[in-house]
Amino acid sequence: MVAWMTMQDPTALYISAITLGELHYGVRRLAIGKKRRDLGAWFAEVENRFADRVVLVDDIIARQWGYLRAALPVRSLAGR
Repeated sequence: MVAWMTMQDPTALYISAITLGELHYGVRRLAIGKKRRDLGAWFAEVENRFADRVVLVDDIIARQWGYLRAALPVRSLAGR
């Protein structure tokens, strides 16, 4: 994936608002510490890089995301 992305025109790449939300969620779920700070800094770069290229969510996309999210098994962070 990384190799493919490096070969793409950065202005042709977009990110979903749902993906941004999931990344926010993942970073905020981490315990306060170095990993959370590092991922938070990386995520801030992602947000800046894609600031004008975010795919917005409509009701159809939101519904499908809900179906996919509900189908995922629940994992406990305590078990990490």
